[in-house]
Amino acid sequence: MTSTNLPFQLTSFIGREREIADIMRLVPGAHLVTLTGAGGSGKTRLAIRIANMVSEAFADGVWFVDLAPLSEPELVPQLVVEVLGLRPAPDQPVLESLLNFMQPKQMLLILDNCEHLSAACARFAQQVLSRAPELGILATSREPLGITGERIYPLSGLGWPATNLEAIRKGQGRLDLQELIGFDAIRLFVERARAISPNFNLTSENAQSTVEICRRLDGLPLALELASARVNVLTVEEITARLKDRFSLLISIQPRGLEPRHHTLRAAIDWSYTLLTADEQVLLRRLAVFTAGFTLDMAEAVCCGEEIGERRTLDQISSLVSKSLLIADTIGRAQARYRLLETIREYALEKLEEAGETAALRDRHLERGTRIKHRHPPAQSRRAVQSNRARVPFVEMLVHFKRVRFTVGLTHQRLMQRRQNGAGDIDHRPVHLGDGADRYKILSRSFHHEARLNYSKPESFSLMPPE
Repeated sequence: MTSTNLPFQLTSFIGREREIADIMRLVPGAHLVTLTGAGGSGKTRLAIRIANMVSEAFADGVWFVDLAPLSEPELVPQLVVEVLGLRPAPDQPVLESLLNFMQPKQMLLILDNCEHLSAACARFAQQVLSRAPELGILATSREPLGITGERIYPLSGLGWPATNLEAIRKGQGRLDLQELIGFDAIRLFVERARAISPNFNLTSENAQSTVEICRRLDGLPLALELASARVNVLTVEEITARLKDRFSLLISIQPRGLEPRHHTLRAAIDWSYTLLTADEQVLLRRLAVFTAGFTLDMAEAVCCGEEIGERRTLDQISSLVSKSLLIADTIGRAQARYRLLETIREYALEKLEEAGETAALRDRHLERGTRIKHRHPPAQSRRAVQSNRARVPFVEMLVHFKRVRFTVGLTHQRLMQRRQNGAGDIDHRPVHLGDGADRYKILSRSFHHEARLNYSKPESFSLMPPE
């Protein structure tokens, strides 16, 4: 019997040095390590890379089990038996034969794509590990298996440079090409682009657009590979411009050899979305109204009601985090914040529109979102708010850019007055302006002008830095 069946990879493996080092430390001491991450984050490629590197440490080999084509949970043991080439006795149950075979073995089992069979994979892993003390399992899934002893390793996108592109466009800096190529996301895009178009190079002319592509695609390897495949028909600048309709753009032009869910970026996210419960799907699409992240209080205020109860929001957010659709930032801060990857948010916005909830959720975001500020007032404020205005609930919109955000304050009373006068709703779609002080000045002039047109007391309309 051969000692491995790991699939051969036709393209080079790019980056992930830190992740490889971390996981290599985990595998020898943990019976079950699960790589989690969003669809297209490269979990399978990384698992195969790790398996190849540790194969000599397992006397009975490393074995790859692709669960993606399997739809019947009860057939997980049967699939493993087939991978190992076993022939159980006719009078013995398949699982029992498999456990007896594995009990003395020193092997590593790769369970790939567990998310749609999560409960069955968890049950199988627990049964195997309780009988085979020298056996290890490296699993990939969009959510943990959730059994005792599991070590979870979340996988994010490849690294890209946190560069102020707006300042560079204004001539206030420049991009170092040698430094850029040291980032995994840039290197992957460039190498895959060269495979399609051999004359492609990272240049001073296309560097800004290349960085922008990596940022807007969250460094997701699948998305970067699909984008780079367009360089033979589009310039990098044109690819960047077309990312506003990324799901139409990012389609494999060579689907042969790819799993169906990797043919398009949309298919990769569809796979995750269909595995959610109905309530989780509703919450995910509603969370897309937050452009700059949110807290639990904000989610409860804006997204609850009509299918989602406030008491269940925490559990549903926890589930979306564990299923790699929501990112939680809980370290080094007093209050947890959450955010969607830009690609996930674009997908969720489409679902929100399909559900006919876009206008209602945007209104709710404006009218309810800032009640949180009054339930949990900040300990200190950069600017004291006048007492006669502090009594009135504020309606806020968060404008997010390069870790800077400002709060546009409108009294609820004035907003209602504006609507009664026929001024209509406020369009609070994402605003894309300059950076830093320039953006603040533009917004300030714009909103004060709006105040003079629509309010009898424009001084009550203010743009204030956040507390």
